Amino acid sequence: MDPEHVSSGSFIIQKTYSILQIMLTLKHTPPQIKWTIAGAIFLCLIQNSLFAEDFESGLNAYQEGDFLTARENWIKSAQMGDTQAQYRLGLMLANGEGGIRDVVAAYAWLSIAARNGVSAAGPLSKKLSKDYVPRHCQYEAMALAREFLTGLSDRLVTGESRDSRCWKFDAPNRR
Repeated sequence: MDPEHVSSGSFIIQKTYSILQIMLTLKHTPPQIKWTIAGAIFLCLIQNSLFAEDFESGLNAYQEGDFLTARENWIKSAQMGDTQAQYRLGLMLANGEGGIRDVVAAYAWLSIAARNGVSAAGPLSKKLSKDYVPRHCQYEAMALAREFLTGLSDRLVTGESRDSRCWKFDAPNRR
């Protein structure tokens, strides 16, 4: 198991305990509001535990050499906001593991992971931008990342309507 991730069961227990403590501090709040808040938080916890399971199953598949399954699981987790999945998906795309090598999408995923706090993603993103991704494709990657983060589009995941000069760009572009 990845040390960055807590197992789903213990994660839910820890967070449920935190919710109960918060609920006890809401003394003058009507019970209907308390239960509504508790239900909303619990649904968020279940959603988080589901993408933790996708990440863990992707990690197991990766360790067994099943890169296609790992990539599919990490795409799901990355879409849900799992920063480690975003980072590892960027690495897989950069190396062409589990599918076609796509350094533009790799640059976008690593940039998203770096923005979300994965310290190892920043230097790798800079290395890709310096040595492998042409300037016009960097703009395309940042547009894909921005659209993904704002929820406007999922072109980063689907590959639809991407700049044909950049999509599946595979050759190193040293300046």
